[in-house]
Amino acid sequence: MNTAIAMARGDLYLLKRSIIRYGAGIAVTVVVAGILSLIMQQQAPTSLMMASFKVSSVTMLHP
Repeated sequence: MNTAIAMARGDLYLLKRSIIRYGAGIAVTVVVAGILSLIMQQQAPTSLMMASFKVSSVTMLHP
């Protein structure tokens, strides 16, 4: 939403902040998933994980 507003206004500062915030959100998601995998000692994906992976790999990158 902020990216759309920034583009409409031509506000490069807001656009840059929006993109950085979006990237930080994805980075936090990846780090937390990795930490939880280490804590839970997850070594092999379950069938439910594989089923949700097909959906979540697209939805995570979709703003």
